Amino acid sequence: VMSLRIEGPDLERFRYVTGMPGAASGPFSLGFTIDVRDDGVEVLELVTKTSLGELQADGSIGDPDTFLGTELNIRVRTDSLARLAGAYDIEDMPDKPAEIAGVAQYTEAGIRTKGPVSVVIDGDSAEVDGLITLRGGVRGTDVTVKAEGGDLAALVAMFAEVTGVPALPYEVSGRLRVTDEGFRFTGISGLLGTSSVSGEGLLVLADMIA
Repeated sequence: VMSLRIEGPDLERFRYVTGMPGAASGPFSLGFTIDVRDDGVEVLELVTKTSLGELQADGSIGDPDTFLGTELNIRVRTDSLARLAGAYDIEDMPDKPAEIAGVAQYTEAGIRTKGPVSVVIDGDSAEVDGLITLRGGVRGTDVTVKAEGGDLAALVAMFAEVTGVPALPYEVSGRLRVTDEGFRFTGISGLLGTSSVSGEGLLVLADMIA
């Protein structure tokens, strides 16, 4: 068993040791334990807190050089999803508080969920299941989504400047694929206010137009 805990007022002095991205700064704490199961697989328990947010994770470690195959039960809390995602070169995320919880595996294609992952952004909740790529703007992401909240217009405004979206409660599900064109939704069904909705569409973000 190997255990380590580090905490202090200035993450910059320990950045190499902790492996934290450059966007994280200031006070921090990091603690982890690595053990080996009877089958030889390394398992990890991790708790960390930085200016980007809080992370708790536990699970099995994959390839020791690339970490491919690592599968973790993850719980993340942040005051700004945009800052947290931006630290890992993921763009177009809202500058809102968020909580994420679920099981996911690190693969060559990206992060693949192992069952629905719950996401709460500024009070709006969703379940996401599928592949989330780590390329710019998460292009190539292909997931099923179930979402509900009190104001659809406010949700859409987190991601894009779009007019005419009704400020009504919503409960919808469907498939989301992120392409070079934008966010493509298919198989959408659910409720908007008291009305049933279904359909598909493409949400184009301004910085995707070139």
